[in-house]
Amino acid sequence: MTNSLPVTKLDSPEAKNSAPYATSSGSPYLPRGVRCSVSRRRSGSVRPARGHRRCYRPRVDRVDADAVTGDVLGLRASRKRSDQPVEILMGEVDEETNPLSGEVMLRRRDVKRPERMYQFIEFEATEATRVPVAYFVPSNATGVIRKLAAHGVQYQTLARPIRLSVQVFRIDSTSVAEREFQQHNERTLFGAYRMASREIPAGTVVVRTDQPLGRLVFTLLEPRSDDGLLNWNVLDRLLEGAEEYPILSTFGTLRAF
Repeated sequence: MTNSLPVTKLDSPEAKNSAPYATSSGSPYLPRGVRCSVSRRRSGSVRPARGHRRCYRPRVDRVDADAVTGDVLGLRASRKRSDQPVEILMGEVDEETNPLSGEVMLRRRDVKRPERMYQFIEFEATEATRVPVAYFVPSNATGVIRKLAAHGVQYQTLARPIRLSVQVFRIDSTSVAEREFQQHNERTLFGAYRMASREIPAGTVVVRTDQPLGRLVFTLLEPRSDDGLLNWNVLDRLLEGAEEYPILSTFGTLRAF
């Protein structure tokens, strides 16, 4: 049985003379030796960037330093279709029985057939919200605090309780993906924000967005972010039986504390 699959052009002699195989899941790949060779070639393309780090680093720093507090940023995104079709090389594979496991595997054929089709290499926001002044992470959210520290995010710890107006995300429902992705079953939270006056207890971690990694703070801590810590199950323990998202946020002015 023959199937069509997109292929990548590999012009090395090893690739031309090899017999590519696939895993039992049906994803075609090259033999290990050829994959290592290709990986070395790809890593070589990074070296020029390392050599020009004095040029790139200031640009990265400028982006990191951009103030995002109050801006509207994307929470969730979908793939964006190209305006016009482009030429894509298609290949073909044969289904074979793995002699060791007995499962079906795919052997890639030496076929390259150009076809015109739309490509999806960009993303566009499908949901967005305004970036708050700060987030308040409860002291028992130790997994969240460890992740923030690992990413180099700056934060402070409240020495005494404070009362202020905050955004509270009220949970309507939650869903967990049945299919595992990168060893996680991604979680999605549904609900809406409402304003409330709350006393924030001492020991709470305050994470401001007016810092070099403000964009990252927003992405990690927003409850509806499709790449946030909630999505990656870091908050699962705190969400058991919860009616509200445990991390609060505020648009108010924060005085020294």
